[in-house]
Amino acid sequence: MISALSAAASGMNDAMVSVDVAAHNIANVNTAGFSPLQVSSVEVPEGGVAGLGASVPPGGSGTDLAAEMVNLILARVAFVASARAFATAARMQQTLDVIR
Repeated sequence: MISALSAAASGMNDAMVSVDVAAHNIANVNTAGFSPLQVSSVEVPEGGVAGLGASVPPGGSGTDLAAEMVNLILARVAFVASARAFATAARMQQTLDVIR
C-alpha cells in the first residue's frame, strides 16, 4: 500500500509530465510535419498515478493551441491539488509522530 505522501508526490510528478508535454507541443507549433504528443496517465499497481510518457494521438494533424492551454490549466489544478494533499499528509504524519 502506498503512503499518502507518495500518492500525492506521484500526482505532482504526473502533472509535471503534462506541463512538459504541453510546452513541447506549443514550442513546436510551427515545426513542419510535427505531430503533437499526448500524455497517458494511469494508476500504478501499488497506488498513485504515473504519466506513461507521451504518445502521438491517432490522426493527429497539428498542435491545437486551445487544447494545449486547457491541458496546462488542468495540469496546474492537478499539481495544486496534489501539493495540498502532500502538505496535509505531512502535517498528519507530524501529528502522529508527536502522539507516539
